[in-house]
Amino acid sequence: MFKELDIAGKKIRVYPAKKPYAPAVYLNAIESDCSDVRRRCFDEGCPDFTFVSVSGLRWNDELTPWPHDCITRSDAPYAGEAQGYLSDLTEKIMPVVEQEIGGRPLYSALAGYSLGGLFALWASFQTDAFSRVVSASGSLWYPGFVEYAHAHPFSSALSCVYLSLGKKEHRTPNRLLRNVQSNTQDILELCRNRGVLARLDMNPGNHFQDVQERTAKGIAWALRQG
Repeated sequence: MFKELDIAGKKIRVYPAKKPYAPAVYLNAIESDCSDVRRRCFDEGCPDFTFVSVSGLRWNDELTPWPHDCITRSDAPYAGEAQGYLSDLTEKIMPVVEQEIGGRPLYSALAGYSLGGLFALWASFQTDAFSRVVSASGSLWYPGFVEYAHAHPFSSALSCVYLSLGKKEHRTPNRLLRNVQSNTQDILELCRNRGVLARLDMNPGNHFQDVQERTAKGIAWALRQG
């Protein structure tokens, strides 16, 4: 069972844990129904947790940290409105969710796929609200992100980071997108050099393959880290 909420223009689905004060995972979601991701998390051996999907996002706008032009003819520009969404998430959405589940969880994790994964990782430099981050096939090709990461400290609350990619994701004629694998490996080393537990999984296929499975795999790993 889940509770559906409308907060700050977003569709929120809360799947409460069986026990109070279990960890909570917030997923930047493309669709409101993420029950399959949740089921796959438990198939991966995930411990009990509260699952919160946040949908209704303006994907290219609210998940990007700064503006950038479109990168393909069929794409839209990126507005760089992540700070506004992060404020809504931490100041409006999370307090209501915590009221719904009866208190603050043991800890909160932030997860996302593609630009949702970029946002999750970027948020680890902005707020101590999340101690664990899952960036599944994260858009770490985003111009300026690696440089930003090297120039700024992680939140002191950050304990672990999960990264993943498809093995074919970097095989593209697009000069920006082809950087995704080297950039992701760079972030992996940055995490480790800063004492943050980090893992990178390379999966079969391209960016659009096994989205739910990759997301669930990352969430399960993050929740199993003590």
